[in-house]
Amino acid sequence: METILRIQKYLEDNYSEEITLEEVSRRFYINAFYLSHSFKKLTGFGFKEYLILQRISRAKDFLFHTPDDITRVSLNVGFNNVNHFIRIFKKYEGLTPLQYRKNAGKPGKRLSNPPSL
Repeated sequence: METILRIQKYLEDNYSEEITLEEVSRRFYINAFYLSHSFKKLTGFGFKEYLILQRISRAKDFLFHTPDDITRVSLNVGFNNVNHFIRIFKKYEGLTPLQYRKNAGKPGKRLSNPPSL
C-alpha cells in the first residue's frame, strides 16, 4: 500500500510529464499488472484515469488563474495534442476548456469543481 501511495504522489507531482504504467512500474520496481490492480483497489480509479483527472484538475487551475491559451494549457498539463485535450476535458467536465474559462467565476454558472490553488 505504501508503494501505491508513493506512486499516487508521483503522478500528482509529475502529471505534466509523459507517464506510462510500464514506466512507473519500472521506476517503483512493481509488476505493471499488480500496480494497475492495486492502484484501482486503493484509489477507486484506474491508473490512466487518475492521471487524466490530475491533468484536468490542473488544467482548470490554469484556465482560471492564467491568460494562457488553450494550446499552452494543454501542453502545461501533459497533453501533447490540443484536440485530444479538448475532447477529454469536455468528456470529464461537460464543457470545452474555452467554455469553462468563460464561465469560471460567473455566478449561476455550473462548474463541476471550482478551481483550487
